[in-house]
Amino acid sequence: TTSGFCTHLKGMVVLKASIDSAAPTPVHELMKQMHDRGILRRWYTQNVDQLESKLLPVFIPGQFVPRPEDYPCIALHGSLQHVICAKCGKIKPWEQEHTDAFQTGCTIPCNCQSSGAYNIRDLYAYETCCVLHVI
Repeated sequence: TTSGFCTHLKGMVVLKASIDSAAPTPVHELMKQMHDRGILRRWYTQNVDQLESKLLPVFIPGQFVPRPEDYPCIALHGSLQHVICAKCGKIKPWEQEHTDAFQTGCTIPCNCQSSGAYNIRDLYAYETCCVLHVI
């Protein structure tokens, strides 16, 4: 329903604010040290908080990057750092204008020919995201 979607957007704003103010934990620091020493080549996370990205580059499936293998951490369930147009798939960083719109339960129009709107579709459920990496 529309009201359910609006409630979802508002909830994501609250969650993103919590994530943005959070700091990596000692476990995140340990993972980085292990990576820096060559003990850990890559790790996968199911968390959407992206705390790893405050220490090292994180690859989010579904986003184009030239060499995903250069990313030491793979975020299997996406993140709240970007918004995506539901029609054309254009990805943009989540900015204050998105927060302002989402707090009111609205989306921001994309300038694509499909008349799409930016929303939070950068989160993946188990059955919607499969990633294959050759290590």
